Amino acid sequence: MHRLSVIFLVFLIFDVGLARAQAPDSTGPERMAIGFDAEVGLLRIKNADGDKETYFSAVLLPTFSKGNWTAGGRIKLRLNQGGIREEDYNDFVDILSMARFVQYGFEPITETPESDLYVRGGELENVQLGYGQLIGEYRNTISVDHPQVGIAGSQSVNGRMFSGLISSITRPGVFGLRHSFWPFAAKEGHRLQEALLGVTVAGDLNPDGFLVNPDAPGVPYVDEDTEQNPLVAIVPGESAGTLVMASVDIGLPLHYDAFDDLLVYSELAKISGHGTGLSLGLKGVKKHGDILMEALLEQRLIGKEYLPNYFNSLYRAERVQTTSIDLGDGTTIPAFQSKRNLLAGQNETLVGTFIAFEAEVRGKYRFRTSFEEIWNKAKGGWFHMDIRVRDPALPYQVRFMFDRVNVGQLEDIWGGDSGDGILRLELAYAFWEKLLLGFRFRQSFEPVERLGRIVGQDKRTRIEPNIVIRL
Repeated sequence: MHRLSVIFLVFLIFDVGLARAQAPDSTGPERMAIGFDAEVGLLRIKNADGDKETYFSAVLLPTFSKGNWTAGGRIKLRLNQGGIREEDYNDFVDILSMARFVQYGFEPITETPESDLYVRGGELENVQLGYGQLIGEYRNTISVDHPQVGIAGSQSVNGRMFSGLISSITRPGVFGLRHSFWPFAAKEGHRLQEALLGVTVAGDLNPDGFLVNPDAPGVPYVDEDTEQNPLVAIVPGESAGTLVMASVDIGLPLHYDAFDDLLVYSELAKISGHGTGLSLGLKGVKKHGDILMEALLEQRLIGKEYLPNYFNSLYRAERVQTTSIDLGDGTTIPAFQSKRNLLAGQNETLVGTFIAFEAEVRGKYRFRTSFEEIWNKAKGGWFHMDIRVRDPALPYQVRFMFDRVNVGQLEDIWGGDSGDGILRLELAYAFWEKLLLGFRFRQSFEPVERLGRIVGQDKRTRIEPNIVIRL
């Protein structure tokens, strides 16, 4: 596992050099920027009865930006011999999701008492509160066919910083709220004048992920209506109640010429009804012309019944999953596993390391990656990468996003279990001056519903032609 960390750091150094080499110049007055994407192809998707049907699919994805405002739309048109697919617009959330996102301002790279207003509604990606001990790299875009409409934002008010997250405004889900302040800011010359204190509260209100195995936490459980349970400790799941957690952190700026901002911090977190975790980290920010780079190195002490980065990039898939249990005689029975149940079954003290890095060039180029390694737990790693190149001056655009949990060895990143990872790749090239053609390869986790409750996730892969018009 340690060779993975070495390779990871070498890759970061290489990427910084790449980002410096490709930074373009920009001049000229501010004006409205309009973009237009379209996904066109054939799509096989389940109807309301659970049967798969084939549709001709065209999804229009216009974007608009000017000044502090950015917005994107989503218009679906799916047809077959039966007409337009009614399920695309038969729910309130379907109507809301036509506004793919609306954003005002820009997410601050660091917390300061002068941070401007930032609000984003709709699709949420890479959301982090504080240092990410509770919510880190969270996204609500893991499903393509069932989009969520969430809200995230931050604002400084009278020298205090507030930030928050609601994963969905139409159904119970993940929430988070953070309040940070500088208690000695008014005391000139105080050695702790720049010290930052923060309090974060987060949780999940969705009952789909509340179930645990009451007799053997961590062991998969069966459905409530199962009449016979052939194995001891394989029992119907019971609700453990609403999931709530909180953390307190302190950050102290350090002054070092190699960084524009350098912060040493520590965070203590508690999951209500479960365990506690502690972290100690170093976070640095460096600006070089139009390039903004951020790096983070964190050591973690993970207590019993505690999992760091609980609400991570794949949480919606991890919340509840279908699985099977081998009875030892060659037969299996269907069962379920929830992240809450895994949390309850985490019965040892662990030590881990978290590394993260981000480089951005005026919003047109972005590289973001992170890796978590738990030293004394098999397959305790989590790998995340997000690369974006969207510069109107270039004849192409690229988006690559990849996540993998349960990483144990280097080969697990690309060759691990299919249910532990998700990959999306978008490529488009300008064959004409304003017209780019390419494709989108996307994997998603679509919820499996039974009797009004989500009981698992169905992983799907699709490849669709992509048309981009730059106006």
